Amino acid sequence: MKATRIRRVEVHVITFPMHHVGHSGYEHTDMKGAVTNRTRMAIRVETADGAVGEFVGGNESMIGQTRNCAKLLLGFDGFEREKFYDIAKRKLRKNDRMGVGPIDIALWDLAASAPASR
Repeated sequence: MKATRIRRVEVHVITFPMHHVGHSGYEHTDMKGAVTNRTRMAIRVETADGAVGEFVGGNESMIGQTRNCAKLLLGFDGFEREKFYDIAKRKLRKNDRMGVGPIDIALWDLAASAPASR
């Protein structure tokens, strides 16, 4: 199987208002007139042969870890998800490792969209 190296990883942070949503204790609830900001991220992983994997979602607590892990992906074979996870897990050993999940999903999306010749 020919390796397809990751040449670009983009992590975009998106913040948008949610109208009529407020905080009630620990959860969001309908609240007329309230505006709550929500932050999510969009990840795009691109290989040298043009295959792309994407993910949109997550939350604010994942963003820093995801950005750190995204730097590790450059040069990796896009199909070596387990190898990437092992390296990222060691890098985040003193953290909860929540930032690895969104990248893993983008890598699975990449595998689904890779050229059929693989």
